[in-house]
Amino acid sequence: MQPRIPFVYLSSLPYSGSTLLSFLVNAHPEIASVGEMTGLTPEVVPDEYLCSCGERIRECAFWEKVTREMQAQGSDFDPTDFRTRFELGSTPAMHRLRTGSLRGNLLEVIRDGAFRMWPGHQMAMRELGQRNERLARSILRVTGKRVFFDAAKYHMAIRYLTLFSQVDLKVVHLIRDVRRATNSLMARGYTLRGAVTQWLRGNRNIRRQLRHVAPEKRLLIRYEDLCTDTQGVLSRLFEFCGVDSDVRIDEFRGLESHIVGNKMRLSDTSTITLDQRWRTNLSASQLREIDSMVGNLHEQYGYTRVTDLSDDNCPARPLEAHRPLLAS
Repeated sequence: MQPRIPFVYLSSLPYSGSTLLSFLVNAHPEIASVGEMTGLTPEVVPDEYLCSCGERIRECAFWEKVTREMQAQGSDFDPTDFRTRFELGSTPAMHRLRTGSLRGNLLEVIRDGAFRMWPGHQMAMRELGQRNERLARSILRVTGKRVFFDAAKYHMAIRYLTLFSQVDLKVVHLIRDVRRATNSLMARGYTLRGAVTQWLRGNRNIRRQLRHVAPEKRLLIRYEDLCTDTQGVLSRLFEFCGVDSDVRIDEFRGLESHIVGNKMRLSDTSTITLDQRWRTNLSASQLREIDSMVGNLHEQYGYTRVTDLSDDNCPARPLEAHRPLLAS
């Protein structure tokens, strides 16, 4: 039996800095990341998709090596179709019924118990868990590194990696100030209430799935801390991952990477700046509406109250003050 591989899973909402964090951790000599290990999103054109190295992903030498490693483990592999998503069923409704979020632990426990009586379902889920593990192991062999970092974000994967894989799982919850998250989502067509609901629902779902993970194997990172104290956050993250925490990451764009994710993967700058556009884009009345929706959850994550504009860049409390919430 092969030893369990160290597997760090990042869960977050979209547009919370997961691609940036993938680049940063991949720059560590002991950590390998390809960004989102679910692979390409449906809207991209596979034959034209560029790996972060600049090559078309099907022509990238790195992904050719990963394909050979997967084949050596008895699995076919196409870098444009990872087939690692924990989704079963032929329609969106069936996806949700069989493997999707039901937004409540009790409902999901009942659902999982019912499907446990269906051998075909259990076999398919075990195969997905093993495929995730085989792909991570293949990437570690190609890179010569020992810790795998997956930034796929999906909160239900926490549950399924725990149940259906043999990896040594740790989980990072990456969160963003609700004001920045709301401003970002509204720029992409969301209404204010829709954006805030996404923030609330998404972070509650992540927090709910974290109950499947031992307290010492989960870590909260705030996007704002990552931007304003990058090395300090990385040192804590590296220690959490079990690698050398003294490694400094300054210039990460010049290093070899093969990240799958949003268009930021093709940027050529290593400069990290904190987006402050919410301060001018969101009105006082909008901030009051956000505040009425999130209650004290924002402050539980260490941020100031939504209507408090006194914090310049940094959240109100240090990360350590948030540890009781992590252990809940």
